[in-house]
Amino acid sequence: MAATGFLNPHQQFFDDDGDPLAGGFIYTYTAGTSTPVATYFASDLLPGSENTNPIELDSAGRCIIYPPTPAGLKIIVKDANLLTVYTQDNASPAAVAS
Repeated sequence: MAATGFLNPHQQFFDDDGDPLAGGFIYTYTAGTSTPVATYFASDLLPGSENTNPIELDSAGRCIIYPPTPAGLKIIVKDANLLTVYTQDNASPAAVAS
């Protein structure tokens, strides 16, 4: 089975000053809604490989995101203080080999 993933599932997020968003959070939803959707940290999408929602970014502002379908997601990016940095609706993944 081919997993869906962004062009690089190892994503890094930045604040408005271009600094890594250390300790920030990524909230994932079905595109165009406020319905949370699970994402995965492994391309096999097996049970037990789900990310938390929100996903907590590491000290370099990184995480791994494999969406469950090729359909777009709504992503809300927040800093460590839970202030919204930006919202992206219909963020589209690309097919990647598993």
